[in-house]
Amino acid sequence: MREGLIGLARNEEPIRRFEARPGMGWIRSVTFSAYIDTPVRFRSKAALWRYAGIGLERRHSGRGPVKTRLSRPGNRRLKNVLLGAAKSAIAQNENPFADKYHHWTEEEGIPVPNARRNVARAIAATLWSLWKTGQTYAAQRVAMASPTASVEHS
Repeated sequence: MREGLIGLARNEEPIRRFEARPGMGWIRSVTFSAYIDTPVRFRSKAALWRYAGIGLERRHSGRGPVKTRLSRPGNRRLKNVLLGAAKSAIAQNENPFADKYHHWTEEEGIPVPNARRNVARAIAATLWSLWKTGQTYAAQRVAMASPTASVEHS
């Protein structure tokens, strides 16, 4: 069954682009594609992150302090796909996502779970962008993106 699914996935151009990205295999790529359905479904990457359960919510009352926390609802299977891809990309080491992770944990002192979620958000944004624009994966574009664009501090 797995081989049949991979055979079908190889015929789908967006899935081939997803699979070329660090941390993403055929099964994760197919799962991402199935749950997202179409890239125009989300108006922003933040909306995609909230749907996947890795987004951030900012809350405050009146003029009180702004508190940031993870959005609770979300698609559990999609969240697991993105966090698994983040773990795999970090373990592969020689890629821009692992570089971002090491930057966040070693230089900025962000806790490991938060840095891992930041990498998952970067992966989700990259996949969504690849699908939406029709471009292929280019590591230098990921590396050029601001490392603090999706940083979550404790």
